[in-house]
Amino acid sequence: MDDELLWEVILSYVGNGSKAAPTAKILGAAARSRAARPYFLTALKRGAAPVALPARLESAARRIGGFLLRRARERMGKEEEPRPKQEQIPDIKTTVKQLINEIKPPAPPHIAVLFASGGWAGRLADLREALRSVLPASTVLLGGAAPGVLGATQSVVDEVEPRDEHGAISLGLIRLDGGARLSSLYVPPFGDPHAPPQEVVGKLPGPEDGPEHAPRLMLVLSEDQRAAHAALQKVQDNREAWTKAGFPPCAVSGGLLGARNVGMGGALLVDDGDIIRPDLSDDSGAGCLVLSIAGQTRASSAVSRGAAIVGPHVYKAADVSTWRVGICPGHAVTMGKADSLVVKASRYNKEAPFEAVEATHVSPGASLREVQQFVAQGRMPRPLYFGVRPYDGEDEAPTDGYNLLTPQHLDDDGSLALDGDVDEGAWCAWLTLEPDASVSELEAAAEASRVALRLESKSRGARALPLRSGLDETLSVLGGLVFTCSGRGARFHNLKPNRDSLALRAGRRNLPLVGCFCNGEIGPPPFRERGGGTVAEGEAHVAGFTCSAVVLRLDGAEDAQHPPV
Repeated sequence: MDDELLWEVILSYVGNGSKAAPTAKILGAAARSRAARPYFLTALKRGAAPVALPARLESAARRIGGFLLRRARERMGKEEEPRPKQEQIPDIKTTVKQLINEIKPPAPPHIAVLFASGGWAGRLADLREALRSVLPASTVLLGGAAPGVLGATQSVVDEVEPRDEHGAISLGLIRLDGGARLSSLYVPPFGDPHAPPQEVVGKLPGPEDGPEHAPRLMLVLSEDQRAAHAALQKVQDNREAWTKAGFPPCAVSGGLLGARNVGMGGALLVDDGDIIRPDLSDDSGAGCLVLSIAGQTRASSAVSRGAAIVGPHVYKAADVSTWRVGICPGHAVTMGKADSLVVKASRYNKEAPFEAVEATHVSPGASLREVQQFVAQGRMPRPLYFGVRPYDGEDEAPTDGYNLLTPQHLDDDGSLALDGDVDEGAWCAWLTLEPDASVSELEAAAEASRVALRLESKSRGARALPLRSGLDETLSVLGGLVFTCSGRGARFHNLKPNRDSLALRAGRRNLPLVGCFCNGEIGPPPFRERGGGTVAEGEAHVAGFTCSAVVLRLDGAEDAQHPPV
């Protein structure tokens, strides 16, 4: 019996000594209770990965190197110095065993999530083999190679960013409730954009499979962007089918993986036992995997990008048009164009509020010059977006809720082509991404997630539901999966480390996290952009410069998806 279980038994006995059952009964009940509890436990390992050399080649290299070193010393007349003790780097299997021993799972997990960066990214096959040698065949393994990884235990937060040459591995073990059901869908990579899509492997559960299969979370991991878009379309079709059947839309989260050290097999670590793994080819790491989780688990998204208005004005679109552009033979896209804007509100500096002004017409090109003159030292902010928000009868110019569009072309007459639609009369503004705005947005999104999961209450009529846990607090029934952009990290947050992870944990200081830095993040719109906020799990898409997280509550709280207003 481990120490935590022993203390739980002792405290249970002492706390209710007059009514305590016999010690043997308490021992058995406590052991069964702890083993049956769901949990979300994490660990992270920094440092260099073992070099993948065949044993014979490594031995020969050491012998040759030693011979050449001795000959060089003889020629220089130097005596041979004693060999310094080399730091022993544990092999992959030993490292994985150490991480799992550090986590101390009381019962086998249903899901093992592992992300690897640096030298570890090139050892996915060895990592999968090591995990499979320790964990039972029923445990679903997923994750992959990424530019960087992050993790948080109950006491330590660590973001190993893409510029860390050694990298790290971040491991999360998740045990679900007894009625949990897992389903997988795999979309092969799209080698040719003109070729028809390949047949998918596996199936997402539908309403015809029964209410017990209703998804609570769909985790989407991909190396191929086209495969990710195809998978997200199937995810959205599935969510709409469940919504029509009367079920709330599930959370969707994930990211585009990939790293420099990835081998030929691809960037994904996929091994879901008997669900779809036997039908996958050797290049399964190059496509897109969707894992559907059903049962008592509750999930709520928290997404941030940090968009903030950067210019002196808020406008309305006065004259709009469309522009159709050919991409390649057989493919074309239609872009929105803003030909003229009307100034509706202005401010005299960045800290001042916007105030209504007399309407004046200006071209998008002229508005861009105004932004350059408004910002400090006249430097054009990067990145720069053109935000569009439908007019809903507001009297005051809105400062958030915009849909961020990327400028594509600025014509000589000042009209602006964008990668999305612009409706006439819509609110418009120039926006950039700011670290402080992003932290504030992520903290607000995480708070909204805690309210949605009934962990907190924001009104007198809403009642928070306490976590179903006993005296042993080492088993967390809360956890977060985090997918943040490779362009974020300390460089984005003014050299402050771990900002995204700390923002997610602002209201829950011991929230375990496992995740990675991505080449594109998958999730609903950011909290303070169009489609975000308190909207229940908006449609998921691939985004950039975001931190897309999902918070899980595993203890089966009643009505956690429908908190009272």
